[in-house]
Amino acid sequence: MSRFLAAGVLAFAAFSMVGPATAGASTIAVTTTADQNNAAPNNGQCSLREAIYAASNNVVSDTCIAGSTTLDTISVPAGTYKITGAAGEDANAVGDYDLTGGGPVLIDGGSGARPVLDGAGLDRVLQVGTNAATELRHLEIDNGRSPVAGSPAARRGGGVLALSPLTVTDSAFKANTSQSEAGGAIGTPGPTVPVTILNSQFDGNSSNLSGGAVFALGTLKVTGSRFTNNKAGPGPASGVKDGGAILAAGPDTPSGTGHVVDIDTSTFSGNSTTTADAFGGAVAIDATGAAASDYSVTNSAFTNNVSDGYGGGLSFTPGAATRVLVLDRLTFDGNQVISEPGKPASGGAIKLAAAVASISHSYIHGNTVASDTQVHGGGISGSSDVTMVVSDTAISGNSIAATAGEAAGGGIYGYSGHVALLRTTVANNSAKGGQTFGGGIDSGPGVTGTVDVVNSTIAGNSAGPGDPGTGDGGGIDAEGSAVRLFSSTLADNTAYAGRAVNLSNGATLTTTNSILTAGGNTPICYGGTVTSGGHNVATGGTCGLTAAGDKQGNPNLDLGTLGDNSGPAIGAPGATSVLQTVPIGDGSAAIDHGDKAHCVDQSAAYLTTDERGKQRVGSCDTGAYEKQPGDPGFSNNFKFGKLKLNRKKGTGRLQVKVPGPGKVAIIGGKIVKSVKKTAKKKSTVTLPIKLKGKAARILSHSAAIKISIPFKFTPTGGESRVKYHSVKLVRKG
Repeated sequence: MSRFLAAGVLAFAAFSMVGPATAGASTIAVTTTADQNNAAPNNGQCSLREAIYAASNNVVSDTCIAGSTTLDTISVPAGTYKITGAAGEDANAVGDYDLTGGGPVLIDGGSGARPVLDGAGLDRVLQVGTNAATELRHLEIDNGRSPVAGSPAARRGGGVLALSPLTVTDSAFKANTSQSEAGGAIGTPGPTVPVTILNSQFDGNSSNLSGGAVFALGTLKVTGSRFTNNKAGPGPASGVKDGGAILAAGPDTPSGTGHVVDIDTSTFSGNSTTTADAFGGAVAIDATGAAASDYSVTNSAFTNNVSDGYGGGLSFTPGAATRVLVLDRLTFDGNQVISEPGKPASGGAIKLAAAVASISHSYIHGNTVASDTQVHGGGISGSSDVTMVVSDTAISGNSIAATAGEAAGGGIYGYSGHVALLRTTVANNSAKGGQTFGGGIDSGPGVTGTVDVVNSTIAGNSAGPGDPGTGDGGGIDAEGSAVRLFSSTLADNTAYAGRAVNLSNGATLTTTNSILTAGGNTPICYGGTVTSGGHNVATGGTCGLTAAGDKQGNPNLDLGTLGDNSGPAIGAPGATSVLQTVPIGDGSAAIDHGDKAHCVDQSAAYLTTDERGKQRVGSCDTGAYEKQPGDPGFSNNFKFGKLKLNRKKGTGRLQVKVPGPGKVAIIGGKIVKSVKKTAKKKSTVTLPIKLKGKAARILSHSAAIKISIPFKFTPTGGESRVKYHSVKLVRKG
């Protein structure tokens, strides 16, 4: 069941959108900014309050013409319309403006400066009653304050309380507040009232409970709108304070018949929840009822929002039925979850529960979770009953930190649910805490958890430090879960206590046609059961890969550094990034190392493209990156040429042949001096060799000395490679 109990919910007429004027419709022109009601003596003017009375009752009011049973348009010129009188009255006499009946109404502010409807901190600005439907167009609603007395439904909506269908177009809501309930700018009483918001702005609104700007229990459509600095809470201890900008529930609607909550091309910045255990720093979707409904958030950006509990940007908490949540082309950047002392925290960008979630073409970056106890999911956190399918998405630079307790899943925390990554990069995420697991991904505890990584990159993630001996699974940590890798690249993941892939409590890893390497001296695999599907390339032998086509030990991977590499654009319009990958160089052992039988996804279907969407060619390269004809030809596979000796000085000059631009060096030490040179293209670089210390003294007393010297080449955009080369120097006095 929902976390909400809708008190005082009424039944209302079916939704009917406000449309164009029809025959018999009235246009009521407001002529004064003064606040005067129908009971006042006629003064030859039409106030906004009188115009609303005329539309509600289909009668003449002062110079306001009578409304009609069809669409009434109330035309409001620019100016400030400040309400007067006491709050708590709903007959449109004083306080808030009250639409009390009649047909559909359009309150239109024209095309110039927006008229300002000002609540003056006395009452809410407008109550939309039982008229057929209302549209607010090109208006500004400011300083509304909902009453503190009455039923919960009557106390919602600091700016507007909608008791019948509401459409808001090209309007602004500023500094409105729901003093003791929900919906700082807009509130609804129950699931039968739909709300549509188009091209509008909500700034600095607040609620004592949920929905700092909007509290919608019915169908909600938001398009092209901006939500900034709205706040939910602090409210009473027993109340729900979710959704810094929006709390949306959605009515019972069968799955597949349309989205009951649909947010598109909108931005959310600086919104917050301010009390412990709150959900959704910007948006909280709390699905009510029992129907398996669909929800959608697309083409939108969430930046710098804060939750005191769960979901710094977005939370999704359904009721009993399975819900379908579609998240596409989103940007989550700089969102935070910061819990109160002794409270857990999770989902720096997104918190999911009881859902089938599709996350695609999105950029989830730089989000954080912090607590003094338990933290999960710097980017995304799911519960045991979540299936998340993440495709064409980057989850990068997110972090979790706990001063004590467990820190799991710097990028993704799957718990015991199901995680599938398709053409996705999880990179440079970190986890630090008392017991630290899964710098990139954490799954478990429980045997029901699964992680499928297909055509994807997991690189540069880190776990730890934590308590002594902790910090496991720099790339992936699985506790009882089943992990499968298909044509993916795991590179440069590190863990304080080792183990780039940590398997515990019966966890398993199956890897096929994948690259596995780790940063520093970190072992790749530890614990559990590892099964090879063949054609993997791995450094070291900790994964025990010995199936047909496997290469392990010290193969030349010739990997580049994480970069754009002609990847596709991801993220929200206006806040896009590039899906980054780790390329392979010309000398990589991964080139053409796969075949069509092994270059497959989790359903055994052939992968025709790599992570970037580039065509797989030839025999299929191992890993997530398919080297293309015409790709920048970086390689770290340098060669040695001729040595020219200076017998008089006992020095030499060695030719080093490099395959492209980069840095070439002699790694100095106790016997030879350091040298660094830059190659601007494929060329032969000559490095001077000069002995020092004991080796120089030996040569000065003998005719010759043979030494092994380390040389390093770092291709531009590529991974360094070190080779040792034996050199014989000769000196004749």
